[in-house]
Amino acid sequence: MKLSVAKLKELILEEINYSFDEALSKSDKYMFDKVQEVSEIHYNNLIVELGDGTYGILAAYRHFNEGIKSKTNKPISVVWIKEEHKYLVVDGYHRLVEALLRGEQKFLCEIDWTGFTKEWSLPDTNDRLVLEDLFN
Repeated sequence: MKLSVAKLKELILEEINYSFDEALSKSDKYMFDKVQEVSEIHYNNLIVELGDGTYGILAAYRHFNEGIKSKTNKPISVVWIKEEHKYLVVDGYHRLVEALLRGEQKFLCEIDWTGFTKEWSLPDTNDRLVLEDLFN
């Protein structure tokens, strides 16, 4: 069965429980208030940087294999990327690796709605982990 873009968007919206218009509205609201929201986010809506052995998900996975685990149970920190209608993971790669290895598909995330981060740049598409590939 071939899905149309509209149907795919509808299915994704069911997962994140609000529309892109609502997300944009939240972006505007939280940008000025600098209040962060905690919510469950499906893997389809995350941008995860691959990195290498020193940063990104590859480094977190290497650490996991070396017995270095997450030091906290805090939500994963993400930044709303308005242009892509997705969330960039900026902190919590070790927590994300551990959750993925448990087979989890939704993650508790603290959302920064400002749409930018000084510490992380948006990775090129060829430097992203495609989480959909892990579950197919």
